[in-house]
Amino acid sequence: RYELLSSVIGGGFSIGKQKVDRTVWFDVYRVEYKVGQRMGVYVEGQHVETDYQSGISLYDTRTLSGTGGFQYALSEETFLFGEVYYGQTSLHPNFVVARPPGTSFIGGFVGARGNFTEKLKGTLKAGYEMSSFTGNVPAGIDKSAGDAPVVEAAITYLPTERLTTTLSYSRRQQVSVQFVRSSYVLDTVSATAT
Repeated sequence: RYELLSSVIGGGFSIGKQKVDRTVWFDVYRVEYKVGQRMGVYVEGQHVETDYQSGISLYDTRTLSGTGGFQYALSEETFLFGEVYYGQTSLHPNFVVARPPGTSFIGGFVGARGNFTEKLKGTLKAGYEMSSFTGNVPAGIDKSAGDAPVVEAAITYLPTERLTTTLSYSRRQQVSVQFVRSSYVLDTVSATAT
């Protein structure tokens, strides 16, 4: 996915209520291998990058992560799975300043995905993530960026043949694009109807 965006950035990232231009890249690469009738393994690589306009006091971010996992088929369309992942986020300033530290993170999930009933499908997974600051961290500063439970859920319900509704929830740790050596836990809820 490639996006060219221009809008006011809300929340804690508001910069004088001015529009901020940015480019967002999001790539996912996945390879699966079936081991027997019900078991499979997979690896996944992910790249997420946000490049803010030059001269603005936000840090560009680049996250590279890799995931390895297994899945077990309960039925033809429903799977239990477990996975571990590792990744790194680097920050790049858009203004004259020393390069800020990035973060590395490691975690794991267990969950289920697929068709749960004829009208209900989705993915539910929960796990734990540990992260630490990397790179340009001054001596004597705690490198821990926090440990927290992580959850991802996306449930799609088909009430009629022509109506699809989706409810999503995510709880993940993020690194701040505004404050050096600051991380936070982000809870996101969204609902859509088509």
